Amino acid sequence: MKKTIRIISITGLILLAVLTFVSRSVYNKSLPQVTAVKLDRGYVPLTWETIGTLVYPNETILKSGGTWTVSEVLVQAGDVVREGQPLCRFDTRTFDIERQTLELDVLRLQNTLDTLDKWNPQTAGDQLSKEHQQGETTASLKIAEERLEYALSQEPPEKGLFAPCAGMVYGLTAKPGGTFLYGDALLSLLPDETPQLSFSLPPNEGKAFGSAVLVEATVETVNRRSDGEAIHHQIVPGRVVSEVLRGGQWECLATLDNFEGQIVGLEVPLRASQQGEMQNAVVPLNCLFSKDNGKVVYVINSRPGLFGEENYLTEVSVGVLYDNGGSASLICDLSGGTMLASDPSRPVNDGDVIWVRD
Repeated sequence: MKKTIRIISITGLILLAVLTFVSRSVYNKSLPQVTAVKLDRGYVPLTWETIGTLVYPNETILKSGGTWTVSEVLVQAGDVVREGQPLCRFDTRTFDIERQTLELDVLRLQNTLDTLDKWNPQTAGDQLSKEHQQGETTASLKIAEERLEYALSQEPPEKGLFAPCAGMVYGLTAKPGGTFLYGDALLSLLPDETPQLSFSLPPNEGKAFGSAVLVEATVETVNRRSDGEAIHHQIVPGRVVSEVLRGGQWECLATLDNFEGQIVGLEVPLRASQQGEMQNAVVPLNCLFSKDNGKVVYVINSRPGLFGEENYLTEVSVGVLYDNGGSASLICDLSGGTMLASDPSRPVNDGDVIWVRD
C-alpha cells in the first residue's frame, strides 16, 4: 500500500513538474520577448535624404521697369532661347497718351518762357511782373521736365522684351493682359551651365557628416529635338563644398557634375552620404526601443564567471541614431548602464523573458 502511494506521489510530482514546465513555456511564448545582442564595433555609412534647391550663379532675372501691361507672350516656361530672341511685347497705348500729355505740358511752358524773354517792359511795374512770371514758369518747366524724364525711364520697350543672354525660360509670370509694377519679375533665364545645389541638414546630422559629403540629386531634364521633347530622370552626383551652421541648421552648398539636357524645376530630392565610412557602435534595429521619449538599446555584456563567461543585460541610451537598413549606427556612451535583470548578480540565460514591451 505504501509502495503504491509512493508511486502515485512520484508520478503526481512528475506530472505536476511537466505541466508547470509546459504552462511556463506556453506563457513565455505568448509574451513579446526581447532578443538582446552584443554591441559590435563596425563601419556604417551615414546618409540623409532631403530636398535641395538648384542655384544658378549666373541666373538672369528680367523685371518690369515701370507699370507695364503685357500684350503678347512669345515663349513658354522651359523654352531654351538664344541671345536677342523676343520674349514678350507690351501695350504702350496708355503710356503713349501720358507721354504726349507731359510732352505738350513741357512744350507749352517752353513757349511761355520764350514769349516772356521777348517781352520788353516799358515800366518798372511791368519789369517786376516779367521777372515774377519768368521765375514761376522756369520752376514749373523744371517740374514738368522731371515728370517727363521719370515717365520715359519707365517706358516699356516699344518693340518688346528681348533675351539679354541665352538660357532656359523659368518662373514665367508674364501673361497677356497682366499688369506689372516697377520691379516685378517677368521671368528668369537659367544659363546653360551646371548649377549648384543648396540644402540643409539638422544640427546633429550635419555636424556628424563632416567635410567632403557626397550627394546624389534626382533631377528631371528635357532634351528639345526637332521631333519633340524627351523627358529624362537622371541621378547627378556631386560634392559639398561649404557648410555653415545658421539658425540651428547646417546650410550646405554642393557642386554637381555634368548632366544631359536642361533641368526642369529648381527643387530636387537628394541623398547625402558621408565619404567613406564612420566607425560607430552597430546593433540590429530589432533591439532598439523607445523609452521615456528617448531611444535605448538592450545589449549583452559578458563577464568572467565561475564556469566561464556569463552574460548580463545592460541598457545603453542612444544619443544619435543612423538607420542603415537592417542595422543601426549609434553614437552613444558605452560606459556603464542599468541592469535590467531582477537580480543584477544573476546572469541571463538563453530563452529568459528579460523585458516585455508595453
